[in-house]
Amino acid sequence: MAVLALTTALLARYAEGWVPDNRIASWVQRGEAREQYEVLVRDFGGDEFILLRLSGVDAEASRLGWADGIGSRIADSPAVSEVLDPLHLPGAEEGPPALERLKLAGERPLSRVLGEIDRTGDRIDLLIGIVPEATTAEREGLVALIDELRSEAREREVLLWAAGHPLVTSALDAESGQVERVFSPLLVVLSLLVITIIFRSLSIALAVALPAALASVAVRAALRAIGWPSNMILVAIGPIVFVIVLASLLHLVSAFRRERARGTAPIEAARRAWRRVLEAALLAAGTTAVGFGVFVTSGVEAVSRLGLAVAVGIAIATPTALWLCRLMLAGLEQAPAPRRGRSAGDPWRRLAARALRRRWAILSSAGVIFALAAVLSFDLSWGTNALDYFPAGHPVREQFLGLEEEGAALSTIELIVEATAPQGSEGTSLEDELAALPGVRRVIGPELVRRDVEKIAGLSAGLLYAPALRKAHRVSPDGKLQRWSVFTATGDAAEMRGHAERVERVAKAWCRPSGASSFVCGSLLGTLEMQTELISTLVTSLGLTVLVTGLLFLLILRSLHEFGAAMVTNLFPVALVLLVNRLTFAQIDAATVMVTAVVLGLAVDNTFHILLAARHREARPRIRERLRAFQRVGEPALVSTLSLTIGFAALASSGFAPTARFGFLVSVGVAAALCADLLVLPALWLEGIRNGRATGRSR
Repeated sequence: MAVLALTTALLARYAEGWVPDNRIASWVQRGEAREQYEVLVRDFGGDEFILLRLSGVDAEASRLGWADGIGSRIADSPAVSEVLDPLHLPGAEEGPPALERLKLAGERPLSRVLGEIDRTGDRIDLLIGIVPEATTAEREGLVALIDELRSEAREREVLLWAAGHPLVTSALDAESGQVERVFSPLLVVLSLLVITIIFRSLSIALAVALPAALASVAVRAALRAIGWPSNMILVAIGPIVFVIVLASLLHLVSAFRRERARGTAPIEAARRAWRRVLEAALLAAGTTAVGFGVFVTSGVEAVSRLGLAVAVGIAIATPTALWLCRLMLAGLEQAPAPRRGRSAGDPWRRLAARALRRRWAILSSAGVIFALAAVLSFDLSWGTNALDYFPAGHPVREQFLGLEEEGAALSTIELIVEATAPQGSEGTSLEDELAALPGVRRVIGPELVRRDVEKIAGLSAGLLYAPALRKAHRVSPDGKLQRWSVFTATGDAAEMRGHAERVERVAKAWCRPSGASSFVCGSLLGTLEMQTELISTLVTSLGLTVLVTGLLFLLILRSLHEFGAAMVTNLFPVALVLLVNRLTFAQIDAATVMVTAVVLGLAVDNTFHILLAARHREARPRIRERLRAFQRVGEPALVSTLSLTIGFAALASSGFAPTARFGFLVSVGVAAALCADLLVLPALWLEGIRNGRATGRSR
């Protein structure tokens, strides 16, 4: 145990360096959306920005002098590609005093991108472009700089607000780290506590928890070693691997305790327990691994990586953890053997018998849940607004929404057009047509840059126009593409898709006379495609997991009746989770898309153990052996359910919505899986057994 604990601690220490990366660009799926986004990044520098607003600057010299230096300080950050500062606009960087420069900026067309500038100097907006390839550490440095500026602003009685999707992703990084540092260890501690209380043995609890914890930290350390960053999806890999391995180990421990109760020596008891549970444990692990393995087909890279990592992790960790647990159990000479006498499993045998007597009520209730889940789950929403991941009052959420309520537009739809397209259609500019669309707050395009250059350069504007276009990222380096940025308020998936479709229609109509091509792109539009892919992933993964589970059940079961009982039992918790999600959250996101696979993976574990436990004594199991199967499996099933439900309920207390939803739904699914195994399975599997025989005491 000491060696295993030390190894786990060392791996955990290494896994702490697993860097999170929740940039919007990381969620853009493969395919055409990804290719178009890469064009935007390569030729125009991307579309991530932060709006920084200073209110209360007025004409006071010290305040304005401090504000005058903010742009240069921010520009020094390696995460920043450019800063559009009204005090230092192109052509007016130096010369007049700061207040005069700010008033002049209010006369220039380019200042439209900064919102309604207060010409008295009371409010200043800076637009900060972010380097798409900036590392997590560089982005964290920029966030720290903004926090420093906010502190300086308070000292000067200036209100500083900063918002933008890069700050949202930085907050997601922080929340992902919180799951790693707090909730994953808490899951292990709570499970250890529950197992210790129920088994009344810390040594046995450690024999279960240590191998499962080792599997959890090992898979996280492996992902760090190969260079896969963490994110709000991959951060769940530690808890997932831990709970799946823990469930298999609890069956081994329960079988070991039964052997010890018979007076068997620890070494022999561990060997017999190993032989008794190995087949069911490997079948359950194989089903779970395949269930997650289907995520590899997802076009969302994070989901694909999760599927591969969990599948490989479970395939390796389950047999390894079983072997390690067996070795530790064999060495527990001082562990007290459970007392013989009335079996602790009797309540589960009696519960199975009662379920048989009330089979029609149980099956009718299950049928209602299946029907409601099938009907109501079709209208789940799938928003892209990451602000919904944060609770009300979260500073990132509040500042983002506050700026947009004041008229700022913090989301963009990027339109790329061939440079050979006409500069207008029937006397209108593309900028004007886009600005007239509903929901559009401002547009930055080549026309805006031209008017701004003419404002400051007069007759020499023609010489400055081409360099200004490149500096403003409105034309590609080779001159073949032009760019329009359409600013809108941040909305859900339907709203953003509607904006994009209208922009695309206007652009195609504008380009049609010249035959030029155009396309809309951007990081947010890429996440729209990711959300669509998540829905597809949910359906595909659930379907393939059910198919694989069904094939495994067909291989080990002897009749269609048994097969049907097993399938209905394991689909029941999935249906209940879908129904609960519809009634509580009513949406699919990056976290809830994984819940069905996790719940199904945990549900099949107890079912495999129950079905195979009935066959250890006779080739053709009778009712007595089937009831004894519930008697033997009931204890580990209850212990694992309590451990996992309490552990995942702890995740549900997180202020980070994806983690909270995942924890809550999995805890509901785990509890539902136990109910299905102890109520639905006997109601179907023991069909035809008379009440008198069913309740007779086994000898």
